[in-house]
Amino acid sequence: MNENKNREVSYLYRQCTVISDLTMGTSPSFRIASLSQKPRYLFVGFKDPKSSFQTNNSLFIQKSGDKQITSLRVQLRNAYYPNNPMTFDSKKNHQMHPYENYIEMCKHFGNRPQLNYKDFKDLHSIFCFDLSAQEEWFPGSTCEVTLHITKDADFKAKCYCLILKEEDSTINVANGAIHLGKPRPN
Repeated sequence: MNENKNREVSYLYRQCTVISDLTMGTSPSFRIASLSQKPRYLFVGFKDPKSSFQTNNSLFIQKSGDKQITSLRVQLRNAYYPNNPMTFDSKKNHQMHPYENYIEMCKHFGNRPQLNYKDFKDLHSIFCFDLSAQEEWFPGSTCEVTLHITKDADFKAKCYCLILKEEDSTINVANGAIHLGKPRPN
C-alpha cells in the first residue's frame, strides 16, 4: 500500500428517483433509470403526496384510505425481479412477501431487522428487490430499470426509488486522488 500506484476499488453507488404522480390507471409502469453500471439492489417506498419533509412524516404507505397497491415488479432489460410479481393485500393484512424480502435484505447486509411485521405493514413499508442475479454485464451496455405497479385506480402517492449500483473507482494511494470509472489502458 506504500507504493505510488493506482488501486481499483468497487463500491455501491446510490441513485434516487422520485415519481411524483402515481394516478395513471391501475397498472402503470415507470422507467426509473437508464444505467451504465450494474444495478444490485432497489428499495421502493410510497408516501402520501401531501406529506413532505417539512411535516416530518416518515411513514411509507401501502394503502391510502381504502385504496392500495397490490403488486410490484422490477424489469431489467427482459428479466423480471421477482419472476412473478410481489403481491400483497393491505386490506386483509396479507403482506408477508414484501416483509420476507425486507428480512432477507437485512440478513444480506448483515443487520438485524429493525421492524417487526406490524411496524413494517403499518408504519414503514419499504419494498426491497435483490437484482444481483443478473446475466453477465457487458462493458458499455446500458440497462433500463422499469417499475411495474398494480394498484387501485384512485390510489395516490409519491414513489421513492433508491438504486444501489456497482461503481468502480481508482485511488492513487500516494496522493489520495480518486478517479471515477475504471482506468483506461495505456
